[in-house]
Amino acid sequence: MALITCPDCGASISDKAPACLKCGYPVKAEEPIHLHAPAIPSRAQVSGSAHENRNDRGKVYTTQRTGKDVKIMSLFGWTSLFVAAIIFFNGTPDMFIISLLIGVGLLILSRIISWWKYS
Repeated sequence: MALITCPDCGASISDKAPACLKCGYPVKAEEPIHLHAPAIPSRAQVSGSAHENRNDRGKVYTTQRTGKDVKIMSLFGWTSLFVAAIIFFNGTPDMFIISLLIGVGLLILSRIISWWKYS
């Protein structure tokens, strides 16, 4: 068993691990399906940002298909919308509109990037 470096976060992980333990990045290619193995869903059959697979013991593990850049952008979008809600009740209308547009724009952009890069 050798240690390899995760391409997403740089952590040292086992070469036998299906995904990075730190960030969830899938590092092991899916193995071919044998006649007696449980069926693994294809990427088209799985919806959302998580992908479920079964290992050789039938145990289900989940790996994230989106990278850190999309997650951080989405976090900033939600934070900006939260700030916009606070400004709506306590601040000026132009600051509310600016914060609302930034939040909605970041959320839409993160969804487009997620769709473009990971599906």
